[in-house]
Amino acid sequence: MTSGKEAGICNLGTRRFPDSQRENVPFWFDPLCPWAWITSRWMLEVEQVRPVRADWRIMSLSYLNLVQREGKGLTDDYRDLMVRAWGPVRVCAAAAEHHGHGILGPLYTALGTRLHNHRRRDDPAVIPEALAEAGLPPSLPPSLPPSLARCGRDEH
Repeated sequence: MTSGKEAGICNLGTRRFPDSQRENVPFWFDPLCPWAWITSRWMLEVEQVRPVRADWRIMSLSYLNLVQREGKGLTDDYRDLMVRAWGPVRVCAAAAEHHGHGILGPLYTALGTRLHNHRRRDDPAVIPEALAEAGLPPSLPPSLPPSLARCGRDEH
């Protein structure tokens, strides 16, 4: 068995930082984006060893690609993915609107685990299961709050 150092792993251990010493780091995510998912998991590891905390913020690749860029240059497959991507974004926006901004981290983790780790992108049970895991009701109003219409345009 090799030690962490021999395996090329730098184990800094877990440190505790008082909330007053933590800096909020804006973290923009679209629940369907695999790159945001990978980076978000890294950010959670950083929180364990540095005085930072992710401030989860929703962004919408659907909005950026289909609305701002009017779908120009997208393949048919990617356009279909962007159409489906509205659902999880709307769920996150509704959850934050009705249950507070603090729900975004747990809900994103519940959604992302199912969508990315379990590869269940086309499974309609993902959203209700994730809502339940995050302690939310099984359905939320599907409306797109006005704040989301600004995402990708005004805020980052």
